[in-house]
Amino acid sequence: MVSSNRQRRGFSLVEAIAAMVIISITAPTAMVYLNDAARNRIDAAQSTRAAWLAQTILEECAADAASSDPIINFDAMANAAQYRTSLASRLASDITDQYAKYGMSWSITTQPVVVAPVAGGHRATAQPGLADPDFRQIEVTVQWRSASVGDRSITVECVVARP
Repeated sequence: MVSSNRQRRGFSLVEAIAAMVIISITAPTAMVYLNDAARNRIDAAQSTRAAWLAQTILEECAADAASSDPIINFDAMANAAQYRTSLASRLASDITDQYAKYGMSWSITTQPVVVAPVAGGHRATAQPGLADPDFRQIEVTVQWRSASVGDRSITVECVVARP
């Protein structure tokens, strides 16, 4: 007796065409989401790198303020352009050049700060042009180009005291 029960192997032509139609409809939609996810991942990594760079430069400035070297110490920060040039040359090969390949640039501003008593405590205010301050505000800004929203920047700041 011949069995009428044959085993099926593989897909029929109709099943294969149906699978290709389903894939051709869903694949472009999935690719849009994957592209957005990749851009968001790149933006998150760039933001993290920018924060690291800004914090590293700020910490270097805070260390410089406590230095006894007259080229980089607290008083040297009064000449912002000269101080930035000195800082840039010291940080270039070890730190900032590594971030430049990611399209990041940075700037720094320093300005005198006056601390004055007010009701309930003290208030610090920036005073440009102050002759001999005991405090300086240091502000580091890192700029880069985002994969999804264009130009971005992050700014960190701190106040350092005369040692």
